[in-house]
Amino acid sequence: MLLALEQTFSDHPALASDLELSALLPAPKLEPLHRAREIARVRSALAGGGWGFCDSHALAVVRPLPWDSAHFGLPCADLMRVYASADASAATVAAVVYACLDESAQRGIRLHTARVLAEQTAAVAALSRRGFQLLDTSVELGASLSTMRRGRRPPSGVAASASPTVQVRPARDADRARLRDIAQTFTDNRFFRDPRISDELARGVYRSWVDSALDAETLLCAVGRDGIGGLASFIPPSDELRVGTVGLVVIAPEQRGSGLFDPLVQGCAQRAGGRALVTSTQVSNARSLRAFARHGLLPLRARHVFHHWSTLG
Repeated sequence: MLLALEQTFSDHPALASDLELSALLPAPKLEPLHRAREIARVRSALAGGGWGFCDSHALAVVRPLPWDSAHFGLPCADLMRVYASADASAATVAAVVYACLDESAQRGIRLHTARVLAEQTAAVAALSRRGFQLLDTSVELGASLSTMRRGRRPPSGVAASASPTVQVRPARDADRARLRDIAQTFTDNRFFRDPRISDELARGVYRSWVDSALDAETLLCAVGRDGIGGLASFIPPSDELRVGTVGLVVIAPEQRGSGLFDPLVQGCAQRAGGRALVTSTQVSNARSLRAFARHGLLPLRARHVFHHWSTLG
């Protein structure tokens, strides 16, 4: 029997800890913190107006997306998590996913995103049957900061003359226009791949992202020989696991290959602090995957990202 997810869900057997982070930070004393991290994510979604459904073997959670709703001018939501125990059947997983999507339809959600781990094939199949379109696959990467501090291999085949002295500093309000211009050059993403989202609206996502990160003082810029040529955001640890995050890293097209990426990642690692650092990039972005690997940030998992548009009536 399916039940609406309540704040008392925390003892659900399918709510596994973050296994990839458990491998990254394996100390036994941290295991309760891994599970607590997932519980906090789900609880935050529910407290923010989200909804979910579960049975004894699986649960799924949807969160509303107020910023996306305002930007795109229609109600948006995200199927952010699907959890299933090892003995959950495909039908069970599909049932909790469909219950969430039916509730979304009742609430008038027009643009629905979904983020599902690549190995969750039952959830992927369920979304495909409901007409969800796969637009992106992101690879989540991570490293302990102790691993990163042990040293970084220099990029092979890059001449010293191609790597001028680079200053990485906190972004300032005076940098806003330049950073917005750089950010909107990042077009290898789900917003630009969705034919129902105009290029101008897609570019606006990243212009607004710069504004938010700049106002939160979590945005760095790289200043090279030709001025500001790149940006990166970071999120400091917010719980006892002390895992920091590198957000979007974008290099201006005319300055790619000039040695700005590595100093930006190093700057984020220094400022984020904590025990470990995580980030993500598209599975198709081999250049970024190689660049992050130089810093010891190795693949933890892959997550498929879907879009679905609902018509009224």
